[in-house]
Amino acid sequence: MSARVSLFILLLGCLGCGVSHSTISGLWYFTYSEDPPELRDTSLNAASFLALRSDSTYTLDLGGFQYGTWSSLGGTITLDSKGQGSKACTYHLPGTNELSLYWSGSVHFTRNPLPAMGDSQDPFALGTNRWRLPARHKESDAEIRRRLLNHCQFWEAYFAWALKYRLDNVDVRSTPTPIKIWGNGFTLKPFAELPPAWKRYFYDLEDCRKANDMLKDIFENRTISWAHTDNKFEMFMGAFQQMEQYLR
Repeated sequence: MSARVSLFILLLGCLGCGVSHSTISGLWYFTYSEDPPELRDTSLNAASFLALRSDSTYTLDLGGFQYGTWSSLGGTITLDSKGQGSKACTYHLPGTNELSLYWSGSVHFTRNPLPAMGDSQDPFALGTNRWRLPARHKESDAEIRRRLLNHCQFWEAYFAWALKYRLDNVDVRSTPTPIKIWGNGFTLKPFAELPPAWKRYFYDLEDCRKANDMLKDIFENRTISWAHTDNKFEMFMGAFQQMEQYLR
């Protein structure tokens, strides 16, 4: 078993400390780890999240994407993952907006605003994260294009979320993506520089390269009209909407 998988199982075995279902529901973003360097899970980063919804569904990406249902009783939370089994966890909330997970040391999460259920621009919902589900078979060009379209829909929703909740800034470097986002635009990453996590979403490197070629064609042969606005979130929302149009 890999160290990453082992640590993830430990994480799921260490969530907890007896508060109500409603108290722990919400969006939790990873902030920092106090584990010794040799035990630290390097797959956790600023984009790692755990979204616990009040309707008892959840999504997470803690080095790998999962979705399913959750429940809590006493000091225990149970995550029933679609296709990946059930894990019972204990947790601790040092404060209203803090979640600490303990094993050899501790890993800390901070509460962030979670969009309302049914929000069409929810970057943490399953519908905007299907691109994170690894392909189980060789994909057709149409399936690869849909994966890319869904990825761009995620980015549009992500910036819409930041705009709606008036966030000062958001992380754009840690999410596995073939697109390098700058303060005033974006570009396509060279194939050799694609994140390993992004490559693992595809059935094989050939499919991954096809996806890169589809994006490269857009960047080289289509025009993105950047909105004249001082708001970076609005600017990127408009740009990714155009990317979606080119991928349809």
